[in-house]
Amino acid sequence: MSRPVIQLLVTDLDNTLYDWVGFFAKAFRAMVDEAVSILGVERERLLDDLKLVHEHHHDSERPWSLLETRAVMERLAGYDYDARKAQLEPAFHAFNSARKRYLRLYDGVAETLAMIRASGVPIVAHTEASTVNALFRVKRLGLTESIGRVYAADAGDGVESDDVELVAIPREIHKPDPRILLEICNEYGVAPQRTLYVGDSISRDIAMAQQISMHAAWAAYGTRHDRHDWATLVRVSHWTQADVDRVRHTQERFGDVKPKTCLESFGELPAHFEFRGFAPAATSSIAGCGG
Repeated sequence: MSRPVIQLLVTDLDNTLYDWVGFFAKAFRAMVDEAVSILGVERERLLDDLKLVHEHHHDSERPWSLLETRAVMERLAGYDYDARKAQLEPAFHAFNSARKRYLRLYDGVAETLAMIRASGVPIVAHTEASTVNALFRVKRLGLTESIGRVYAADAGDGVESDDVELVAIPREIHKPDPRILLEICNEYGVAPQRTLYVGDSISRDIAMAQQISMHAAWAAYGTRHDRHDWATLVRVSHWTQADVDRVRHTQERFGDVKPKTCLESFGELPAHFEFRGFAPAATSSIAGCGG
């Protein structure tokens, strides 16, 4: 049986190219452990405070949120921002050390991306992570040689990069809204039927691609998380009831979606698809950073 010909690859980042749940939960716990020791507060109280700050910013992936917690404001009253930051430096160092230790590409990702890029097929990343966090991970993991453009949620931080083109997605556009995928196809001059999307969520990634007749491969390997790591994220999630309702609606709407291609590793992609490149002239019509 012949494999579908793919001329453009669009891939999710978190839990598709690397284990985001695993590395972030461990780094977060390391930071909290150190902060509890420094501040002399109960762990659960600090977690409650962090959840409130995350909800305020609508983002859980903000280590600096620690500086805005009520516990820090009370225990370090009289300290200005820089002084509070200095007092908590061991906690931020613990986060960075754990992140450096646990942030790793899944097996086969680097080699497969390099092979696909060598075939002439452009590779685009599409994520709901913020621009600053997505860019950090792409650079940290050495993906700038393979990924030519990153679409990430607009964090309003004005971050720019000389290594990879960064395009900020308006915050009101969420997966499985396919508008960004249609924009990517239009910019690269490739039809959705010649484009492949790889992601770990059936209701958000796979359903999004299938709405516009785009090929989709489900990263099943990215759905298996350590129970303790998952519980850590749920405990301090920024999700409000409105977010929960939106996800429930999405799951109900796309509950019957079935992935046609299931991956047990990213390296299985060439067995399912033929990557055949050409030389597109990509332009971006979305207001973005660095291009």
